[in-house]
Amino acid sequence: PPTSNSHCLQGALGPRGDPGPPGPPGPPVSVGGGADLGTAPASPHPGGFIPRVPQGRPAEMPEPLPSIGRRRREAPGGAGGLEEVLASLGSLRAELEGLRRPRGTARSPARVCRELQLCHPELSDGEYWIDPNQGCSRDAFRVFCNFTAGGETCLFPEKKLEAVSGSGKRHGAGAALRFSYVDADGRAVPVPQLTFLRLLSAHARQSFTLRCQNAAAWFDAASGSFSRALRLRGADGEELGPGGPVRALHDGCRHRRGQERTVLEVASSRVERLPLMDVAVSDFGGANQKFGFELGPVCFL
Repeated sequence: PPTSNSHCLQGALGPRGDPGPPGPPGPPVSVGGGADLGTAPASPHPGGFIPRVPQGRPAEMPEPLPSIGRRRREAPGGAGGLEEVLASLGSLRAELEGLRRPRGTARSPARVCRELQLCHPELSDGEYWIDPNQGCSRDAFRVFCNFTAGGETCLFPEKKLEAVSGSGKRHGAGAALRFSYVDADGRAVPVPQLTFLRLLSAHARQSFTLRCQNAAAWFDAASGSFSRALRLRGADGEELGPGGPVRALHDGCRHRRGQERTVLEVASSRVERLPLMDVAVSDFGGANQKFGFELGPVCFL
């Protein structure tokens, strides 16, 4: 018979029963945004499905894209404007070519004659335009180009020959004369251009010829010394005399007898020495003494 605690007793588990019938389909799925997702995949639940999402409104273009075959926009002013543009381009091309290969003209000057010779080795010696500072071509000037000597740029003194005579002393120890230099047209060479010409050169030379009468110009044969030698002053203010960059190419005045000439040349890699600025003649002022001189061009290379 049952006891007082019989409601707490449990028997063993029985076998699993048969599965029940399938449940009803779920509610339709709502997808926002208006995008067309097409047909959704079948629901994992038997008999379930995702309904088709309605399509959104197609996009609208405010303006159509330009047609590829549309005509090109014409240049301002029509054909005449296009001709002006082509003419400007042609002028610019000519200016660039003039800088790359200068022709030695007033509109296409070279920096120095050596540059002109490198660009046009067929050119012969003569006068050409240069512009050492490469600024505005309006300050270009004409010089003599000595292509035979390797492309020297030569400037000429304002006065090539000047004769002086007298019976008394002048300027203390003798006669002193000052020089100035001009271009091929007789105009003074601007100082900045001369400075740039020196900067573009590695060597300079200049000759000086003294025509004497009963006077020594360089070496005095009677005393065996240079005590009566003339003195030259360079562009840097330095005095140039015996023992310096001056050498005698011909010294006919050494005997102090009759009319003769002495030819001196100053050649130096110190280009700031040239051109020569003045000369002082020592053996001058005696009876029947005269002299004249010829100052040669100064040439830079």
